[in-house]
Amino acid sequence: MRRVQGFTLLELLLAMSLAAMVLSLLAGGMYVVMKDWQRNSQRLDDQLDLTLGLLQIDTSLQAAYPHYYVETEKNTPYIHFEGDDQALTWVSTASPARQAGLSAWQIKAGEDKGVELRTVPAYADNPTKRLEEQQPILLFAGYQLHLDYLAYDNLQNQNTETANQNKWLQKWSGRERLSLPKAVRLHLSGEELPPLEIVSLILVNEHVRLAPKQIK
Repeated sequence: MRRVQGFTLLELLLAMSLAAMVLSLLAGGMYVVMKDWQRNSQRLDDQLDLTLGLLQIDTSLQAAYPHYYVETEKNTPYIHFEGDDQALTWVSTASPARQAGLSAWQIKAGEDKGVELRTVPAYADNPTKRLEEQQPILLFAGYQLHLDYLAYDNLQNQNTETANQNKWLQKWSGRERLSLPKAVRLHLSGEELPPLEIVSLILVNEHVRLAPKQIK
């Protein structure tokens, strides 16, 4: 009578042990791959958020508008564009929600590390108070903010000592100057974070020096 060949108990235990070891190695490798993928995905998401935030600010600054408002007490017109090295408020034709009309923007260094953003609709008034009452959005977490403003030449006094020079200033007051700077430089820095910088040309200045055509 022919004997039926099979596996012994020891062979089965050995095979199960090897299978469990292989599965454990595969699971460990998959865990490492998943964690690495999650880290890379989070890093890409963070970079995308930074890029979109910078693009949003850059677009708004390029579309900065010389928004006039009048203080009733003095009946004097002023331009709303106030900035120093840590904060800037301005009015732009660009809207964060792509809505019609003007929008008032504010970026400033937060109490902790980070840059805060506020936006409100711009009306005929000074929007500073309404901006301060608006709940801020943390735009650039972990970064410190530094701003500079480019002064432009005064063509009428180009040959005099009082002529403005192209130079970067740490403060700009539209209330005092009744004008917008030629450009705004925004620099972001942080510990263990890559430094970021944009220079936004304020396009409305391209129309400041346009002269009417002479009719012959």
